[in-house]
Amino acid sequence: MLLESLNSVSLARVSYLKRSYSTTFFKDVFLRSGNDIAGILLSTIYELLESRAKEAEKYVQRSKGAKLILKIAGAVRLNIETADPPDQAAATITGKEVIVSHELLEKPHATINGKSNVIKDLIASTREEDISKSAKNFEAAEKRGDASIQSHGIKGKLIVSRVRKMLLD
Repeated sequence: MLLESLNSVSLARVSYLKRSYSTTFFKDVFLRSGNDIAGILLSTIYELLESRAKEAEKYVQRSKGAKLILKIAGAVRLNIETADPPDQAAATITGKEVIVSHELLEKPHATINGKSNVIKDLIASTREEDISKSAKNFEAAEKRGDASIQSHGIKGKLIVSRVRKMLLD
């Protein structure tokens, strides 16, 4: 009787360990994929930006408009801050790469603020082939008061106005 109890406890423990490992694996693979809104809400801004950086680099290298903006402005420094829950990340965009950081940058050219779930959804839904749709989604979020972009200095105003014109026209 005691042996049977120990065996059933051991089997239950093995089953639990297998289940917890597969759950962890599932979270790592599925939630980081950026395809599920629940997963997006659980990811940090940094993780989302990091996962999108390579695609953003390809877009910048292929887009004549983006190349022109970066040629005029040089490297673009962007801070992203969210509320509910508070989160932050930053990106520096050059003609060759997108560098993502946990820390906010000093003297950014622009700062994006907004509701956490809205900003995360906008980052995750941005695709190179449909960048103008993402820009329109951001504009709609601005009109609702869920997101905003603030430019800092002359260079920031130039960058924000050029990007808006390029993407929304």
